[in-house]
Amino acid sequence: MKALQILVSTLLFFSSTTLFAQREEYNRAIINDDREAIIRFGEQLLSTGQPSKKVYSRLALAYKDKNSYSKSIDYLNRAYLLDSNDVKTSLLLSEVYLAKGEEDKALLSLQKVNELDSNNTQALSLMLKFYLSSRNMQSALFFARRLCAIDSSNASYFRNLGRVYESNNESKNALPAYIKAVQLDSSNIGTVLLLSSAQIANNKYTESIATAQMGLAQLPDKNSRLAILLRRNIANAHYRNEEIDSCLTYIKNLINDGDSTETYCDKLGGFASFKKGFYLDASEYLQRVYNKSVDMDSLMFEIPYYLGKSYYEVNDNKNALRYIAKAIDNLKPDHTKLFMGYIEYGNIFEKTRRFSDAIESFNKAKEYDPESTIPYYSISDIYSNEFKEFPKGINELKSFLRKVDEKRKMGKTISPELESSYSSVKKKVERDNEYFFFEVGTDGKKQAYKTKVNSKGEIIEKKPLSPKKVN
Repeated sequence: MKALQILVSTLLFFSSTTLFAQREEYNRAIINDDREAIIRFGEQLLSTGQPSKKVYSRLALAYKDKNSYSKSIDYLNRAYLLDSNDVKTSLLLSEVYLAKGEEDKALLSLQKVNELDSNNTQALSLMLKFYLSSRNMQSALFFARRLCAIDSSNASYFRNLGRVYESNNESKNALPAYIKAVQLDSSNIGTVLLLSSAQIANNKYTESIATAQMGLAQLPDKNSRLAILLRRNIANAHYRNEEIDSCLTYIKNLINDGDSTETYCDKLGGFASFKKGFYLDASEYLQRVYNKSVDMDSLMFEIPYYLGKSYYEVNDNKNALRYIAKAIDNLKPDHTKLFMGYIEYGNIFEKTRRFSDAIESFNKAKEYDPESTIPYYSISDIYSNEFKEFPKGINELKSFLRKVDEKRKMGKTISPELESSYSSVKKKVERDNEYFFFEVGTDGKKQAYKTKVNSKGEIIEKKPLSPKKVN
C-alpha cells in the first residue's frame, strides 16, 4: 500500500512538473511572439483537460495570423461558450469572420459587442468598414458620426467621416469634416491633401492653394509622391480659378521635376494651353495623353475632341478631322457630346472647303439636339455665302421655324429658350429675304438684280442694279 502511494505521488510530481514546464514554454512563446510554439504548447496545455478562455483566445490569434481562419473561429467559439459576455472574444470573432469573408456572421458578433459596450470604438470602426464595403452609405454615415461624437479629438474619425461623405457624393459635407481633421492634426499630409481636394470640389480655389502650400512646407522632399499630388492640386486650383499662367508654370515645373509618367500634367497642361490660345502647345500635350492609351484617355470624349480642335486651330486639318471623328465614334450614344462633335466636324469640313461633307455633318448634329439653331445657321451660311444659293439658305432657316410650328400645333411645350431661338431665326429670315444674283440677258451681257421674296419664297420684287451698286 505504501509503495502504491509513493508511485501515485511520483506520477503527480512528474505530471505537475511537466505541466509547469509546458506553461513556461507557452509563456516564453508568447513573449517571443512565436506563433508555431504558441500553437504547439497551447494545445498541449489544453490536452490536460483544463479549458482556458485565455489559451483559447491566444490560439485563435495565432491561427488568425497564419490565415487559418476556421481553426481560429473554432477556438474563439470555445472561448465564447466559457464567457459569452466577454467583449474581446466577440470583437476578435467578428474580425476573423470578416477576414474569412463571412460578413453576416461578423455582423452578428459586432452587434453583440455593441450590446455589451455601445461606445466600443474598435467595434464601431469595424461596423463602419463593413457598411462601406457593402455600399450601405446611410449606415456607414451613422457609425462615422457616432465615432466623432464619442471622441471629438480623434482626427482620423473626422477624416473617415469626410471620406464617407465623399463616397456618397456629398463633397459639401465632406469639407467641414476634413477641416476639423486638419485642425486636430495638421501633420498628417494625407489628410491635408484630402482637404485641398475637397476645397477644389467646393470651388474654394484660394483656400485649396493655401492648404496645399501648408502641406508642402512640411515635406522636405518636394518630389515625393505626396508633394507631387499637392503641387498638382495647386495647378488645378489655379486652372479652375482662371489663373492660367500660374497653372502652366506649375505644370511645367512638375514635368521638369519628373512628373511625366502619368497623364495628369499633360492633360491639365493641354486644357490650360487651349484655354490660353496656345494651340500648338495644347496639341503636343494632348497628343501625349492620347498616345498613353493605358490610361484610357484616348477612349474618352474630351481628349480627342480638344486634340482635334487644337489641330484645327493650327491648320492641321487632316489630324483635326481624324481626332474629331474619333471623339464622335467613342461616345455614341452620348447625344450632347455627339452634337458638339458633329458641329466641330462640320466646321473643319467647311474650313477645308468640303462643303457637302460639312452640310452632312451639320445635318447629323440636328439629330442629337433638334432645338439648337447652330446647324441650321451653319448650313444656311454655306448655301448663301459659298454656293450663292440664297433661297436654299433661307429655306434652311425656315425648316427650323417649321419644326417649331409643328411642335406648337401638336400641343408640345415650347421652352423659353426655344421660343427665343424661334424669334431670332424669324428675324434673320425676314432680314435676309433680299439677295443679289446675276442673269445673262439676250445681248449676252451679265445683269445684276436685287430680288425680294415673301415668306413662302415667292419673288415679289426684282430690280436691276448698276455695277457700282453691286460692288
